[in-house]
Amino acid sequence: MAMRHRYPETSYWALKFLLVDVTKTIVYFQIRNKGQWALGYLQREAPPDIRDKIAAYHSVKTEKKKKQVMEAFRTGHVRILLSTKAAGMGCDIADIIRFIQCGLPDNLSKPVQRIGRASWNPNLQGHGILLIRQYLGKSNPNKDLLKYIETKEYCRAILNLKFDNKQIKVEENCCDLRSVDNLEASVNKHPPRAARRRVKLLPENDLRYIKGQILDWRLDIFNSSFANRGAIYTVDHVMDMKQVDGLENKCTLIDERGSVPSIIEWEPLRQKHSLALGKILLDAMEYLNKRITLEHSKNTIDPADSKTSGSSSNAQPNDSYG
Repeated sequence: MAMRHRYPETSYWALKFLLVDVTKTIVYFQIRNKGQWALGYLQREAPPDIRDKIAAYHSVKTEKKKKQVMEAFRTGHVRILLSTKAAGMGCDIADIIRFIQCGLPDNLSKPVQRIGRASWNPNLQGHGILLIRQYLGKSNPNKDLLKYIETKEYCRAILNLKFDNKQIKVEENCCDLRSVDNLEASVNKHPPRAARRRVKLLPENDLRYIKGQILDWRLDIFNSSFANRGAIYTVDHVMDMKQVDGLENKCTLIDERGSVPSIIEWEPLRQKHSLALGKILLDAMEYLNKRITLEHSKNTIDPADSKTSGSSSNAQPNDSYG
């Protein structure tokens, strides 16, 4: 079935319904970075006990890491797999219930091949979903894809016509059209106000401190993991300056989970790098908050003290971080 959502391309709110039942699902993305950004968003929104059940799989990962992720998905430890076409090669897991193509594909064949992998087990009923924006804008899907998206009929009938399949009788539950309205309502729920937080502006000195912490982390990661791999790697491979500046300005959005990819569009080369940076930012924000509290207490003058210490009324905030 084709499902439309009302959110922009850079929003992953439409995928939040996956966290409700944690059904065994593969979500395909056209662009690798979007899968990684979606991973950051879903792990930030997920309850603590299911965050490790969400993983990304793409061609940049090492063969060893890809095998580990796929084995975890096969055994059920990972329940939601965010992938590019890399996972479509040799993915023969029979109990995958839901296949989702996220975003408008180039043609109809691509999502059909991927969605066709849903639930190879004859005792299970799978679902294939083409998840696209409600308004396609300047996108110009070919006529077959557009017909598939806009059909009010059973999708199987459209596919039979397109691929010259034998016109067998279409089962009533082949697309489960009865569930479309409920699923659309779930996908298109408006985000809560908490998700629309405004960035709290920090003083310039505090921003410089935060940026220094980020740059120190970036250099440490580069020296420990990439410095010996040749000139092809630079510190920008860890995080480029545009991302550093963006994170500096949005650092107050960091929550107790320390999920950096949920704040800026950034794909960590390794998950442990993101976790380390998240902890650094949380510690930095805690330090700044304690410092502000301390300065406030120093500038709060007890009336009794003001009689014995005339100079205390002229106390100035301490600008140092030491």
